[in-house]
Amino acid sequence: QALSERELEVLRLMAAGAANKNIASELSISESTVKTHVTNIFQKLEVNHRTEAVTQALQRGIIKL
Repeated sequence: QALSERELEVLRLMAAGAANKNIASELSISESTVKTHVTNIFQKLEVNHRTEAVTQALQRGIIKL
C-alpha cells in the first residue's frame, strides 16, 4: 500500500532523527496527527518500530538519505 505525501514527509523527518514533537512543529500539525501518520506508516510497511520503518523505506527505495 502506497504512502501518502504527508506520510512520506513524516517518514523523511523520522529518517533524519526528528522526534514526533519536532515533526509536528516542522509540518505545522499536531503531535497526535503525527502519531496517527506514524501508525499508518507502520501498518503500510508492516513494521513495529521507527528504525524498522526507516530501514524498510530505504531498502524499498521509498526514501533516500
